[in-house]
Amino acid sequence: MGQKKYMKDKDKIKHIFDSQNHAENYDEKARKSNWVAPEVVFGLSYAWIKPGETILDIGIGTGLSSVLFHKAGLFVYGMDYSKRMLKICAEKEIAKRLKYHNLIVTPYPYDDNSIDHVVSTGVFHLFSDLSLIFKEVNRILKSKGLFVFCVMDYKEKEGKEIIIEDRQIPGKSVTVYRYNESEIQILLDECSFHLIKSADFMGIHANNEIRFRACMVQKI
Repeated sequence: MGQKKYMKDKDKIKHIFDSQNHAENYDEKARKSNWVAPEVVFGLSYAWIKPGETILDIGIGTGLSSVLFHKAGLFVYGMDYSKRMLKICAEKEIAKRLKYHNLIVTPYPYDDNSIDHVVSTGVFHLFSDLSLIFKEVNRILKSKGLFVFCVMDYKEKEGKEIIIEDRQIPGKSVTVYRYNESEIQILLDECSFHLIKSADFMGIHANNEIRFRACMVQKI
């Protein structure tokens, strides 16, 4: 990732996560928008996971994507860049350990080959480059570990970037990034992952209906 893009992502992500009431309203907004990503990623992976295994939720937020894994008997670890959201997640008592960390700052605070599985939903659209994240996930995962994630999808004739009005500050906008099937496959090849299966679904972001793709990949 170039330095300018790195700083742009860093400043934008911090602004979004630190926005007033972002954490407090997150679960309710997800419910109203029928955000089904947590159920989709769990559905993709449930036949491959076992009670007692560990799963790291990167960008865990309030813990929406980890609830089902916790109920399935996995030990949940979480990392996020919002102290407010981590506090709400901690109150749910679904995570074994939570850490405050920016996803674009490497290395992540986990040892090599230390986690059975990794999950991430509702986060990757904030990043203009996912290569650092994928490389860190590969480092952290145990051999044959699963990485289950969601991205905003787009077709060939559509633009990769979407500019969305910032509802927190009138007159300001936020750019989000979409990743098509070919771009994801390039990342998987570069970072030594094998695609097992995927599922497409629709989601609402900033009052816009957007295509999402959930992928389950395995560390080679």
